[in-house]
Amino acid sequence: MKKAEKTIRKLSYVLICVVLLSVAANLWLMYRYQGAQNEITSLRQGAELKTWSIGDVIETPEFSFTVHDVKVDTVGIPKYLPVPEGQKYVAVDVSLKNKTEDDNTFVPLNTAYLRDADNHKYDLSLAPNVEFTAAGRVASGDTIRGEIGYLVPAEAKELRFYVEPFANKSAMIVIDISSKL
Repeated sequence: MKKAEKTIRKLSYVLICVVLLSVAANLWLMYRYQGAQNEITSLRQGAELKTWSIGDVIETPEFSFTVHDVKVDTVGIPKYLPVPEGQKYVAVDVSLKNKTEDDNTFVPLNTAYLRDADNHKYDLSLAPNVEFTAAGRVASGDTIRGEIGYLVPAEAKELRFYVEPFANKSAMIVIDISSKL
């Protein structure tokens, strides 16, 4: 009988150890799963969108960026480039300083646009109120300043200016320009 009792005790200890290890493994897996679940939820929700204002100097490791002013034109150049009915021209005055060690090219055509409150996107267009352009090569340590023009609906009020200065190399910037409309 003693031998059977010893065997039962050993089996009981083994079973208790197996149960404890199973509980520990399940807790560890649950912890890992919760972390992965939080990461997936974060990716689904996206990053928090930070919005700057006109005049803010936005500093990143690659560049400094500022929207200095926004001009609205509701007339255009009569006979040559009038404002289409129900539209207005918007010119965004920007400056960009290249803080990298390499020359970079700022191409607003590919990297800058406006969005309204309904998320309609407005790409760069010819605008008569653009006096000097903000596009081209920017040498290391140099600053470029100029304007970017857009044609938007006349009733557009809540506009945001989106720009990713060096395309895929830099962070997205969003500036609320509604106060100038």
